[in-house]
Order: sequence, then structure tokens, then C-alpha cells
Amino acid sequence: MLELEFRPMRVEDLDRVYEIETASFKNCPWPKLAYKREITENRLSDYCVCLYDGRIVAFAGMWSIYEESELTKIATDTSMRRMGIGKRLLLWKKRMKRYKKITMNFGVVLLMLEWNLQKREKLCRKH
Repeated sequence: MLELEFRPMRVEDLDRVYEIETASFKNCPWPKLAYKREITENRLSDYCVCLYDGRIVAFAGMWSIYEESELTKIATDTSMRRMGIGKRLLLWKKRMKRYKKITMNFGVVLLMLEWNLQKREKLCRKH
């Protein structure tokens, strides 16, 4: 199993996060400024990164209101996909006290992510 480290996202992570973002969401990536605002201004957001051998290889973010949490973003470096990193990242987030009551069904989460990406790409093409 890969030795991974998880921690909250920091402003100094944004260049690497944006590299993963643009590789993962080529048609409609979030701007770097959006991530900066999420981690510095949005008190409902919780973004984290996953490091392998000291390098950021994945990230995820959630918004939480009371007992409900919504996954807003998750992405893994293209060279590190299919290794279970995204799943481990979500499990780490779930173990955090703030997400103690979150229910995660990975099949549903992945299906919803895929559906949302397709919908988002269509919206981006229209504008």
C-alpha cells in the first residue's frame, strides 16, 4: 500500500492543485482564485491534499452545513490514478471530527461526480 500523507490545503499548494485541476477537468477547470477563496474566505469549505513522497498527488474539498456535507471537488494526478488514492482521501476526510456523521457510498459518489462533470461540460460549451 502506498505511504500517503493527508493535510489541509494551503495557499502555497495552489500551483500544484491547479496543475492537477487542469489535467483532470480540461474543458472547464476552476480558476486558481476560486481555490484561494475557498480556503481563505469560505468558512463552510474544507479542502485537503494528499501527498506521496512529498508531492501533492490529489486533492478534495467539501462544503458542510450542520450535519450535511457536499463533495465539491476531488481529483488525482493522472499518473497516480486507479490506485485508490481518491477513496483513501475521502475516508481520511470522513474520519475527521467535522465529518463524523457523513454517509458515503462510493459508488453513488462516483456516479454523481461523473454525472455532474458531464452536465458541467455541457454548460461550459454553451457559454
